[in-house]
Amino acid sequence: MYVNNTPVACVNYIYGIGGRDTKADDIEKVFYDLQDIVKTGNIDNPYRYMGLRG
Repeated sequence: MYVNNTPVACVNYIYGIGGRDTKADDIEKVFYDLQDIVKTGNIDNPYRYMGLRG
C-alpha cells in the first residue's frame, strides 16, 4: 500500500508491559474500539496502551 501511495489508517495497541496478562476483556475492548472507528471514521489517538495502572 505504501508503494501504491494508498493511505491506510492504523491503530496501535500496546499491551503486556511489565509482564501484565492480556485478558479476554481487553481483547473484547479492542474489538469494540475498532468497530467504533469503522462507524465514525475517527481515530483520536493512534497509540493505545492497555492494562496500565492508573
